[in-house]
Amino acid sequence: MPLANDFAKSLLATVVFGMLYFLTAAYSLKLMAPLAGVALFWPAAGLSSGLLIAFGRQMVIPVVIGILAAVCTGSWVAGRPPVIAIGYSLANIVETLTIAYIVANRHPGPFRLDTFREVITFFVAAACGTALSALISATTITFGGWSIDGIANEAWTWARSDFVGVIAVAPIIIVARGLTRSRVPLSQHVLALVLIVVTAALALATFAARIDGVNAIPSAVLFVPLIALAFSTPTFYCAVGSTVVCSIIVATNIAKLSGTIAATDSVSTVIIYAQLAILAVAGGTLSLAALLGERRRMESELALQADHSKMLLREVTHRCKNLLAVVLSMARLAPRGASVDDFLTSYTNRVMAMGDSLNLLIKESWQTVDLMELVRVHMGGIANSANRFRVEGPPIALKPDVAQALGMALYELFTNASKYGALSNELGTVSLSWSVLDVNAVPTVRLIWRERGGSVPVPPAKPGFGTSVLKRVAPSAVSGEAELLYGPQGCTWILNGPLTGFSPLFTPVGTVPNIALDAGGQEPAGQNFSGSNGHGIYADTGSGKH
Repeated sequence: MPLANDFAKSLLATVVFGMLYFLTAAYSLKLMAPLAGVALFWPAAGLSSGLLIAFGRQMVIPVVIGILAAVCTGSWVAGRPPVIAIGYSLANIVETLTIAYIVANRHPGPFRLDTFREVITFFVAAACGTALSALISATTITFGGWSIDGIANEAWTWARSDFVGVIAVAPIIIVARGLTRSRVPLSQHVLALVLIVVTAALALATFAARIDGVNAIPSAVLFVPLIALAFSTPTFYCAVGSTVVCSIIVATNIAKLSGTIAATDSVSTVIIYAQLAILAVAGGTLSLAALLGERRRMESELALQADHSKMLLREVTHRCKNLLAVVLSMARLAPRGASVDDFLTSYTNRVMAMGDSLNLLIKESWQTVDLMELVRVHMGGIANSANRFRVEGPPIALKPDVAQALGMALYELFTNASKYGALSNELGTVSLSWSVLDVNAVPTVRLIWRERGGSVPVPPAKPGFGTSVLKRVAPSAVSGEAELLYGPQGCTWILNGPLTGFSPLFTPVGTVPNIALDAGGQEPAGQNFSGSNGHGIYADTGSGKH
């Protein structure tokens, strides 16, 4: 069924395009110079190339078949031999495919003529495509015995006519495709229509005066409304304004060639001047619109960057204040009665541990930090006991503030275990696990640190900085709660919190075995860390028990 629908759509597109191409070509024949039999302007070339550029590969078959059917039908009606019909069809098909191929090859993304580079690419593609088409058609005419001026003149005439047709008509179709995807205020549409009417009136007055030999109105006045179009409206209306002016240029020059021409003028000179005027109007309008569009986008990007810089500055200020508050808390909650050297050692090592977390955040561009990487960074102090440390858990990307808080908690846990807990002897073990559980339909992280085999822990008489980090700072950072338990087998720390408190990213709910909290519980098989990723300063430092 989908194949049938696609075929029906393709068939409909082929029929519609073929009819439009035939009618446009018939209209183009009406624009031929009466005394020369030369088409000033061939908008059918702009129709086919514009559709193929705007809609891409999905229009290749409809365009190719439509051109072939329309040209063959027109040649049959005009009484041309089949060889001429085939040659003309091939010329128009090659022209359209060449233009579309060059545009797609030089600009893989959406092509909307909204940059100066795109305008240049479009003009180069139009020149190449029409040149090939002209060569094929001129060769066909010459070998078919229909040539009047020779192959070079035939090719030159064909190329000029098709080129101005492409640059005048195709931009409307190309930018109209982009206009449907953008939101433009109604006021801009109204302003654009007014400017187009003014442009058309000025163009008609200007070139009608030239027909009468007045030449009183300079052509430069046309650029006033065209520049206004480029400044204040979408590119689509600039293309429409350009096409309107180009059509008026063609109509007035056809009228001029139909009347009396001064002796000093020639038909070819009038045609070339008219085509140069079309080139100037289309090229100048599209280029100006693209340059102004680039400037507007650059101004918008600079404004966004300025806002982003202000936001970053506020964020940096906020983080600095938080870090300073933590550093002051370290000093304020330091054990009283300790020697200056002990204070400086513990204080320096805690600040260095904070620096390790910050280095990891900087490495990750201050986005997110994997929990396993954070553990690796803070286990540097247990290089000699790494084979007794087990860790297990699914990947969890931590928020920056959570990474800092958990980094401090891990430092306190590793330091206390190394100095007083399970890692202070040759027999103790430490297990660290975390899992994402479904608690009342809310994904919840449970992190458990458990020591076994160390000395019997004794709760501190007066909570210090380490206790504050484990029981207040870390739970607050994850919008959760924590327990610090002192059992006969060792110290256990449990942290619970919603997944959204830990991570800005979605992490699938895992089923990692939890560590049993009773003295005889079995530890799960985990990942043994060997070696150290830290600075090696934790094994002999710390502030004592929590």
